[in-house]
Parts: sequence; structure tokens; C-alpha cells
Amino acid sequence: MPAILFDLGGTHIRCAVARTCSNPTSATLERKVKRQIPNFLTHSAPATVWDELLELICRYVASVADLVGRADPVIIGFPGPIDSEGRVVAAPTIIGRQFSVPDFRVKVSRATARPAFILNDMSAAAWYLSCVTDSTRFIVVTVSSGIGSKLFDRTSSGGVIDDVPYAGEIGHVTVDSDPLALLCDCGSRGHLGAIASGRGVERAARRRAEEDKLAFSTSLCSSQFGAQSTIISNENHLVPAALAGDAWA
Repeated sequence: MPAILFDLGGTHIRCAVARTCSNPTSATLERKVKRQIPNFLTHSAPATVWDELLELICRYVASVADLVGRADPVIIGFPGPIDSEGRVVAAPTIIGRQFSVPDFRVKVSRATARPAFILNDMSAAAWYLSCVTDSTRFIVVTVSSGIGSKLFDRTSSGGVIDDVPYAGEIGHVTVDSDPLALLCDCGSRGHLGAIASGRGVERAARRRAEEDKLAFSTSLCSSQFGAQSTIISNENHLVPAALAGDAWA
């Protein structure tokens, strides 16, 4: 069966069409698109973030209508815990600390007039990797806007281990007990994801820039790529500066 696929992260969404859902790979996907998404760092109102996400998904679904049938489903890999009914439990990299979360699966289904399914993005990665490795038991870890992980065990009836406390929220393990430790997207301090994720790198860079403004001002991040001590991103500043050999970056 064909399907319209979305890999939703805290900063970007990747969209594609799979003509068959039998072990699709990057090479077999069609109409691949990557877009930056709204999140709590760019929008103050969670409702606005959800509305713009839904609009983005609907626009893509409409753009690929020639590749799929009217009843073919929308499948979303989501960066947060999902309950047994397919409802989003939390979305810290998208809307920050806990707010009331809408039933996004139902919203997508109604707006696109298609069946919609949402699963945790790390569960999706673990199931895919179980098809390309012979390992009986393994852990998947991703480092992106946040940090996620998931255990897979072939001897378990479900394969992916989703039972608490093994569900894999490794990004929210406290690794720094300092009261002034970096603030996590979820609102707590000192979490692994606050320190070692892509956004953690940006937080550390902003803190370092404020602590030594002279060193920052002479870095390529500032002098060539236009970063400010309060506005430093991986894509626009740190990575290009580091690739150019900048010692500060």
C-alpha cells in the first residue's frame, strides 16, 4: 500500500511518498521535501504551532495527490511519547514545557480526509533497523534538536520496548544537578538533551558568547556569518564557521 510519510522533528519536517510500505528506503521514496517547522522558539502560542504544522502537512498531502490513492494513509513519526490510542502525550522540542496537547492524529485525518497514524519517531527507527540488522537486542540513539532512544528486543512480543521505565526518554535524564544548569525544552534543568543535543550546542555557544564577548566578536560566527550572542544557530553560524576552521566555533 502506498503511504504519505512525515518525519517530524523539533526543527524540521521531512516529507515523502512511499509507493509501498514494505521496507521503504531513501532510494525508493519519492517527492522528498525538507521544511523548517514552527516551534516554541519561534512562536509564543502552542495553538499557532499546531495550526501551522497541520497546514504544512495538508499542503504537502495535496501536492502529492497524483502519486497516491484517495484512501492511502498519512503516517507521522513524532518526536515525543505516543499513547496506545495514537495520541501525543508530550512534545517538548515542539511546544516546550507541558501544555494541553490536541489529538493531532484526528486533526490530520479530518483535514486530509485520509486515515492517519502517529508513532514515536524512535520506535519507527528501531523497527526499520530491525529489518536491516540481525541483532537480537539493540538500542537506537539519535542526537538532533533533542536526544531520543529506544530499545528493541526480538524476544519481546512487541519488538520495541515501550513500557515505562524502559520507553527511552534518555534525553530527559538529569546529568547536571547544578541549579544553574542549562534549561531543557521541557522546562527542567540539567537534562542530557539540554546539554548534548543540537539545541544544547546552541545554548552552550550562547552562554560562552555572553561570558567572553571579545572572543566571540572576533570569531567567524560573528564577523563573517552574522551571529549575535543571543542568536546563534548550528546551521547558520556554528557549522559554517567550524568548517571554515574557526577556533571559537
